[in-house]
Amino acid sequence: EVMRLARAGHSFHDIAVALDHVIKARLVEMTALDSDIQFVLRRMRSHADTIPVQRLAHVTGLSERQFRRRFQNALGCAPKIYNRVLRLQRVLTELDLFGPPDWADLAHKHGFFDQSHLNREFSDLMGATPRCVQDERRYGVSDLSNTWTALTLS
Repeated sequence: EVMRLARAGHSFHDIAVALDHVIKARLVEMTALDSDIQFVLRRMRSHADTIPVQRLAHVTGLSERQFRRRFQNALGCAPKIYNRVLRLQRVLTELDLFGPPDWADLAHKHGFFDQSHLNREFSDLMGATPRCVQDERRYGVSDLSNTWTALTLS
């Protein structure tokens, strides 16, 4: 569903909302049988750093392979993908709080190797650069040439 929205040219906000909806729906579907996964999800959300999958599996007492399978069944995505999404959500939250960011500093702060790593993650998961996503979230436009029009109309 999320990929269909991206291919159809929907806004980044619509794509992020759809992804969040899918993840929340999966969380609601989780049963008591997946209490290990629920524990890990809380831990992943509460840590600012990305926790390696091997360590997450160890915390649950499951083998890494079994942990990955149960995680995939519970959320519909791999733990590494979920970690990537959480990291991008943290970046997006910070983009909303401050003015023009220092992209390299922001990348380092959120565990990316460098600014180009941050750009690749955004492109892979959101289909656009961080700057385009920031502009759309701020001004409702994804094309920089439309930014001036958006600012003068508001």
